[in-house]
Amino acid sequence: MKITRDELKNLIRESIREHQSILLEFPGGGGPVARMGPHANDADKDPAEEGSVARKSLFHLGAQANQLHAMLADDENLEPWVQEKIAVAAENLENVFKHITYDKQNPLGR
Repeated sequence: MKITRDELKNLIRESIREHQSILLEFPGGGGPVARMGPHANDADKDPAEEGSVARKSLFHLGAQANQLHAMLADDENLEPWVQEKIAVAAENLENVFKHITYDKQNPLGR
């Protein structure tokens, strides 16, 4: 039995919708940026855990991005606010990447 590429895409989308992946939820609740960032409660922050929390957030961010990538078709129309959120997230991640990459390559200072 042969199926077209579009039929395969539709089957995959239906399967994803039916089996909502748990990767779309961050373990422990509170979202992937829980206890991080400028709005975090300083009493709750343990500086030794910041790297661990960031790594968990990045793991789930990557998993969610991969799922969204698989869900969307190249010709799919997205609402402008969705496009903007994706663009801002990409820009923010790029800025963090550049900052951390620079710090790792220049450990003696900026």
